[in-house]
Parts: sequence; C-alpha cells; structure tokens
Amino acid sequence: MIPIYSFNKNIFQIHSCFYYYTYPHLISGIYPFIKEGVLNNELIYLSTEQDLFNYLKENIILDGQILFHSVKELILSHKTGGVKWLNNTINCRVSEAKEKGYNGIRWISQPTFAIQETSKEDFLNWEMALTEALIGTDCSLICIYDLNDYLTNKKYIDEDIINFSFDTHSYLLHKSSLVSL
Repeated sequence: MIPIYSFNKNIFQIHSCFYYYTYPHLISGIYPFIKEGVLNNELIYLSTEQDLFNYLKENIILDGQILFHSVKELILSHKTGGVKWLNNTINCRVSEAKEKGYNGIRWISQPTFAIQETSKEDFLNWEMALTEALIGTDCSLICIYDLNDYLTNKKYIDEDIINFSFDTHSYLLHKSSLVSL
C-alpha cells in the first residue's frame, strides 16, 4: 500500500474506509483524521450509533465543529433519485456548511448504524454509488466498519458487507494516511 494522502491535504471527493475491532482501536485510528479535519476548517459529521457517539464525545473533545448527522438522508436520496440526487444532497449539505464558514464536510459513517436506519440492501446500493456521487463535491466520507461484529456474530457486518467494502472504497485509512486500494 502506497500512501497518497496525508490528513492535512485536501481529501474532498474521497470515499474511504477504516476497520476497527474495539472502540479504543477506533479512537487511535480516527482521532488524527478528525483532528486534521478540524484544523482544515471542515465540518465533521458523525453518523454512528448513540453509544459510539457518546464514547467519542467522552474521548475526543467534540465542539460545535463536530456534529451528529445521519447518512440516512443520503441513502434515501440515492434510493429515490440515483447518483444525481445523491450528489445534489451532498452538495446541499456542503453549501450549508460553507454558509457557516467551513471549507467543506468530512463525514464519518458507521455502516452498522446506516443499516439499522435503512436496510442492508439500501446501504449496499448507496455504497456502490457513493464514490461517483462525491465527485465535484467538497465532501469526503469514511465508513468505519465494526470488525468485532463481523468476527463474533455478524448481526450487521456480515460476509457480504465486508466483501462489498473492498470493492466500493477507493482508499483505506492506514497509519495516519489514506492509501489507495
């Protein structure tokens, strides 16, 4: 794997992934990613289960620049109108962020939560379209996959989701860099 983006560079239009086993492992990987987004004056959206959001709040200083914002809206816009509607919805959120003085959005999405809010099928269809939908936007989106669920009970993150994740993401968060897959 060859690093192509360090966090302090513009990562807009990037659809990436990170695989974590425990919350402390997630924090060690995602904290530098969030910190650089804050330093780059990006609005940080977290779309996670409440317990994970609370854990992040307790372990990372979450201020007004880091907010909860579900990806359900994005998934449903894609289900309704395809890639074009998804791109439009992303650009609407980016415009709102820019009106507040931010340079764009760094969105962190937990697939477990996205599947709970919609369905496995809707999530997978959205994932297939997301890389294309991010083109031309000032937004990046990273999917944080719960390997503990995959390895222990496969309630949400099953074999299909894991295999699909390798095909739908262009980059992997690895050792403080995004590397091409």
